[in-house]
Amino acid sequence: MNAPISVVMPHYNAIDTVGRSIDSVLAQTLQVAELIIIDDASSDFPSLEQLIARYRSHLNIVLV
Repeated sequence: MNAPISVVMPHYNAIDTVGRSIDSVLAQTLQVAELIIIDDASSDFPSLEQLIARYRSHLNIVLV
């Protein structure tokens, strides 16, 4: 059995693709322990927080 993994996802003004990226993480065959999203002071940060809230029940998401 494989140990759970952590996935790191950089983010900068890419709100249009973040949802698809998170869906891709959820679809992996490996067990994902956490998704770490690193935001680089993007202008769409409030929208990013709202989007992430929809996924928190399915995945442990850390927003940095």
